[in-house]
Amino acid sequence: MTLPELKHIAPILAKIQKKGSGFSIPENYFDEIENAISDKLFTATLSNTSGHKIPENYLEQLENTVLSKLEKEQTPNQKVPKGYFDSIEDQVFNQLALEDKPKVISLKKYWIPVAAAAAASLALLVSIYNPFSTNQNIKVSEIEQWIDEGNIELNSYEIAELYSDELENISIENTINTDDLEDYLNNEISEESFYN
Repeated sequence: MTLPELKHIAPILAKIQKKGSGFSIPENYFDEIENAISDKLFTATLSNTSGHKIPENYLEQLENTVLSKLEKEQTPNQKVPKGYFDSIEDQVFNQLALEDKPKVISLKKYWIPVAAAAAASLALLVSIYNPFSTNQNIKVSEIEQWIDEGNIELNSYEIAELYSDELENISIENTINTDDLEDYLNNEISEESFYN
């Protein structure tokens, strides 16, 4: 609810200044904190060294070096059959072609529950976020209850300031005569309750 709406609905409540919590955060803190943290984490993982250097012709000689080491370590039981790598690709693709295609579940059978869920969601969203509704149905009693429940604390000076216009218009006149007052006290109020 905006301040102009509050002034229109409850002018006295709109005059109450919001009490701060004593804490504040920098401007755009939550918009920028994620980038700041990820930047810190990234820079912490970077090395201060300039990198590693590889010997000359290392990549060209790597394949031969690895194959020669493998030949030295191989025992007769660990030999790869001739032509194995020539035919392995075809074998893998043939095996993949034999596997079943994934099962596709059609939503045609479930159209009624899906439509009902969509309609219920739409109705809920429209009832919650209705742009045409106004908050003019707030009653004074609800505002008083809100204050009575301690959702806002007011001292006597703040209350007097809120009702300053109303207090100026109050006139206290002696319109009750003494005889009427005595009759009321004698007839309506018992002596015991008066002294207690």
